[in-house]
Amino acid sequence: GLDPSSGKLRVGEETDLMNRLKAAGLVPWFLPEAGLIHIVPSSKCNLKHILTRQRAAGYHTEVTHPTFVGAAVRFGGVPIWMYRRLVKLWLRWVANRFRGGKAYAELVACAFMLCRIDAARELGRT
Repeated sequence: GLDPSSGKLRVGEETDLMNRLKAAGLVPWFLPEAGLIHIVPSSKCNLKHILTRQRAAGYHTEVTHPTFVGAAVRFGGVPIWMYRRLVKLWLRWVANRFRGGKAYAELVACAFMLCRIDAARELGRT
């Protein structure tokens, strides 16, 4: 991320930069005809890296777009709906693994939700 001193992998650097520039009074331009090639090294083409990025994305989502401010029913400072969602995703992962599938999508979704829960607990949303 733009703050390496945090010690955590962050995502959303482009959004953060655009928000800072807009706050400074600059006007962003959107160029739909612009192209981008994102080169991903083979060392990052594995499940471990994908899960690491997804956990960072979950944290970033909760920090930048909290969806539960004011939620009434909480456990450990975290809205119950987040735990329900995690359990549902985990059960889907177990069912797919039981049927012999790799269930990567479910595993990645669980990592994302787990980090949202961690971020909510850490940030102590009220």
